Amino acid sequence: MSAQAASTFRRSRRNLGVLALAIVVVSTGTFWLADGGTLQLSPAPIPTGAAAGGVIATFTSITPAAVTVNQGQGGQQINGILLGKVTVAAGFAPMLRVDISWLDPQNAGAVLNNPNAWMTFGLHYPIHTGVCTGSDPSTAQTITDGSTLCAALNTQASGPLTYNGELTINSTMLAGIILEKAADPASPPTCGATGSTWCAPSGTNLNQNIFYVTSSVNTPGGTPPAQQSQLTTLNFYIGAHSF
Repeated sequence: MSAQAASTFRRSRRNLGVLALAIVVVSTGTFWLADGGTLQLSPAPIPTGAAAGGVIATFTSITPAAVTVNQGQGGQQINGILLGKVTVAAGFAPMLRVDISWLDPQNAGAVLNNPNAWMTFGLHYPIHTGVCTGSDPSTAQTITDGSTLCAALNTQASGPLTYNGELTINSTMLAGIILEKAADPASPPTCGATGSTWCAPSGTNLNQNIFYVTSSVNTPGGTPPAQQSQLTTLNFYIGAHSF
């Protein structure tokens, strides 16, 4: 046998060996699948406080009403409007994503009154009953949900267009997301007259926590109080779910 023929013969034997190994692997795999039968996985437990079907979070719209901020000496100034609330299974806020889209930007001229104006959206968690005072965070807002509550902005929230917890939307950026990062309590206490941490408004399921969704019109000159009510003439899509 020539050297070339011997080399060809050795390569052929190696290839046959590889082919045989491949057949063994496939055969073994097929046998395992046939022998194993159906693989059943136990369903993940539904969190306490989840909505029907195990939904972690839901958004509920609220008839728009003004929200205010403390102005010192008991004064309050209109700072935006309340759009609704997100109900999330207690302890699952760090898995919360809120999507917000502006649906009718063609009406911007009649509402924003300024080509450089923008809107901000934030998620506020209740910290006590009654109006916000000077001892509350500067980002806290007084809202009304059946009763008067002081709610603090979650400044830890993030997202591509979210800065210090607030999502910015304007006529060229019509949609964005807010990703929650705050660790919420598994059993929040009922809101009282004072407090600085997450609480549950009266009547809330203690296995659930609440975020309030608020929005404000902003201009380079500040937040014009008289213009905030015009937000009620605009349309937004807001959705909440886990990620």
